[in-house]
Amino acid sequence: MKRIFCFILAFVFVAGGLTFNFGQAVAAGVCKKESVYARGGIPIYTVKETISYDHKVEDEYFIPVKMPGYVSSYTCGITAGGNIVGYYDKMYENLIPNHTGKYLLGKWIWGGHGTEVTDMFTSVYNYMGATSAGVTIAGYKSGLASYTANKNLDISFTSVMNTNGTLNSAYKTALKGDTPLTIFLDGFNVVDFGGYLTYSGYDTLDTEIAVGCHVMAIYGYLEVKYYNSSNVNFQTETFLYVVTGFSVPKLAWLRISAYCTIDDCYISYIY
Repeated sequence: MKRIFCFILAFVFVAGGLTFNFGQAVAAGVCKKESVYARGGIPIYTVKETISYDHKVEDEYFIPVKMPGYVSSYTCGITAGGNIVGYYDKMYENLIPNHTGKYLLGKWIWGGHGTEVTDMFTSVYNYMGATSAGVTIAGYKSGLASYTANKNLDISFTSVMNTNGTLNSAYKTALKGDTPLTIFLDGFNVVDFGGYLTYSGYDTLDTEIAVGCHVMAIYGYLEVKYYNSSNVNFQTETFLYVVTGFSVPKLAWLRISAYCTIDDCYISYIY
């Protein structure tokens, strides 16, 4: 089914017209209805924007050690879950047996992606009951619960969703407490760290649009409020620091203020 959907979207893109709007109309509710999240398609086109302003206010925080950025050969749910496990392995080294990072010149360096990480991904895949088609939200949560229980630990999932499909402020509170989150998407985007540039009086923003069901681990946020000369906030952009699930870039921004639909998002806390 996914191949047919992508073909239709590509056809409309070539033909011109309301490409993104049509793509969103086709994609809306697909992931939630099927309840299966697989790695979404690679970005298919880029939206280039210039935002002119008088002044702006930024609110930013990301977990200082960031995230491992491991990439698995399985679908995105396993990649996201594995990075949550990898992050907490810093505090609980038995989460990934015989694998740990280290401090070098005052900076935390994550352990490399060796056989220990590969074995962890395989275990997470099996615990989640995943298939080549992807993983359900319920499978994702129960799978990580089973994996952590096997290591004599526990995990909690706390929703940060509003009823209108946006995130409430609890996600910022969690991140400022250095607790990552997991986000489930129905159509998404990627903004490379070099794709958002600031100049005098204007910013440029390149947003790479992708389709399909996708899951990402979150480790930070950047909120930018733009004001005109009358001190009116005319535009607000919110970016999440994420593990993309792709080989390049492994870490980037997800722009949740445009070009994506959030199905679910959970604070993911291992203790």
